[in-house]
Amino acid sequence: MEAEILSDPAIAALVNRGFVAVRVDSDERPDVNERYNLGGWPTLAVLTPEGEVLTGGTAFSREILHARLGRSARAMARRGGAIRLKAQDAIRARHDRSTAARGRGPAPDPDAVPWMRLRLLEAFDRDFGGFVLDPPEASEAGLQQKFPHTQALRFLLDLYRTSHEEDVAEALTLSLDGMAAGGLRDPADGGFFRYAERRDWSAPCPDKTVGDSAGLLAIYTEAAQTFSRRDYVDVVRDASRYVRAQLGGGPLLPTDVVAGALKACLPAAIVLGDIPIRDFALARLDRVVLDRYQPGHGVAHDAARTVAGLLTDQVEVAEAALTAHEVTESPVFSMLAEELLRYALRTMWDEETEAFADRGEADAPAACGRLAERVFPLEANCAAASLLIRLGRLTGHQDLQRYAERILRCFAVSYRDEGLLGAPYASAMIDFVQSNPNPESRAPA
Repeated sequence: MEAEILSDPAIAALVNRGFVAVRVDSDERPDVNERYNLGGWPTLAVLTPEGEVLTGGTAFSREILHARLGRSARAMARRGGAIRLKAQDAIRARHDRSTAARGRGPAPDPDAVPWMRLRLLEAFDRDFGGFVLDPPEASEAGLQQKFPHTQALRFLLDLYRTSHEEDVAEALTLSLDGMAAGGLRDPADGGFFRYAERRDWSAPCPDKTVGDSAGLLAIYTEAAQTFSRRDYVDVVRDASRYVRAQLGGGPLLPTDVVAGALKACLPAAIVLGDIPIRDFALARLDRVVLDRYQPGHGVAHDAARTVAGLLTDQVEVAEAALTAHEVTESPVFSMLAEELLRYALRTMWDEETEAFADRGEADAPAACGRLAERVFPLEANCAAASLLIRLGRLTGHQDLQRYAERILRCFAVSYRDEGLLGAPYASAMIDFVQSNPNPESRAPA
């Protein structure tokens, strides 16, 4: 986008003449990404002066982008007042929807697991693995993009451990086999590409991210143990090599990315019998804590603490710390995990919504536009719920489990609107049901 489109002289002149250009790295500002991502990266959003989205998208040719920007500039020049009033109406409508959604479920949804199981098996591609989501004609032509959908695979793995159903095992292993043998896996440098252009996992996108590769590393690690698959161990070895190389010895990546990678490397080290990987992960976790943790104030998103108070950082580091506790049995790590969750409960918990906001209000004093609005992300909240359940079992602190139950009650209806992206809710429900064998009999907290 930058090299081929935004650098075009005609587009650059149009932007400089009629717009204020702001570039945001989604890794550095996940709170901006949460509010302004329009379906993928790179997102290009045209905003009103108040910060409301006027138009935008993820993929533009030079001609289409030039026309879209031109229309936006003319519209604001001719009808700016009316557009800004309409934007205010959109803000109020979004607030009303958010308010109406609060506490929609009387209890955690006991049907989430069978519902998600059915959705995934319906979308399962029995020819190549993975999930088919686009129109049938694209699939039949073999042109459909294929994403790994790590959270959906995570749910299938969690479900298989409790059900041992053959169709669940088939959907999971055929998907893992297809990605490992197809173009999604990078045989040269290890790791995984973000997606493939074709349904058979061929023609991979050239981009790789640490987060995507770490997520799949964790899946293959557990699948290697669950199914006793030596070929998956080879995938684990390659993926861990890439992840470790990306973390390296230089400046750390954003906190949530690093922590997500470390929590995948620790179990991988056990499967591989590789003590250096384990020691490397523990040392990097120590560095995150040393550089970015402040007692009573959680972990910051970067070493300079220019961005702090984000839910994703607290959850990811807490989960990495709890994984480190399971590997080392050191209470220092479990104490850190609980401290970070307690900090999140103090600063990000919304009592009326019964869920975590994606950041503390005090950490965004000059926020404007959509940044001034509170957002309650499904995936991070479900990860927090599972973590609260695990930590509650470990410590015996029942209040942590009650918070998890309230989160699952909050999203008991809305997760279905997310389709496959609602899988984290179903995974959290597996954890919840294991801790509460008869959730339907429980009165709302």
